[in-house]
Amino acid sequence: MKTIEYSMSKEIRDLALFKELGNLVVEALSKTQSKKEVVIGMVSDELAKISLKKGIDIKGFRVIARHSDIRHSFKRHGRKTVSIKNGEIPLCPFDIMLLPEFLNISKSVKVGKIEQTIELQKKGYGIVGDIVLTLTVGKDKGKRLYIKTMYNIKRE
Repeated sequence: MKTIEYSMSKEIRDLALFKELGNLVVEALSKTQSKKEVVIGMVSDELAKISLKKGIDIKGFRVIARHSDIRHSFKRHGRKTVSIKNGEIPLCPFDIMLLPEFLNISKSVKVGKIEQTIELQKKGYGIVGDIVLTLTVGKDKGKRLYIKTMYNIKRE
């Protein structure tokens, strides 16, 4: 009985997050300014261990998608951009909706040397290409990772 209650509450929580991410994408594509942000979830233990080995301790951090970050990703990596004309695969709204799962299954991690950034890549995971996601450690109080940018690359 407890298992059923937990799975139902998890499903409701996932559905609410999916709706919030959808609203964020719609706003990012239509409004120029907003301070809206959505907490996608906590960094998985596996991702925290991999990042710690590479020099960044992100255990217990929350991953946050901000309006400005999603807007940036679509302006730089969406349809009708220079990147697309140069052969990059455009980012689509469905890619954003995959963020909660993507954070839990990413295996490839690169750490930036200048600022505290983490680049995640998961082969065969995007709708069209392979998703690459760059996160940056927040400078504000609290353990926060913000999405810096997100884009697709061609599958090998």
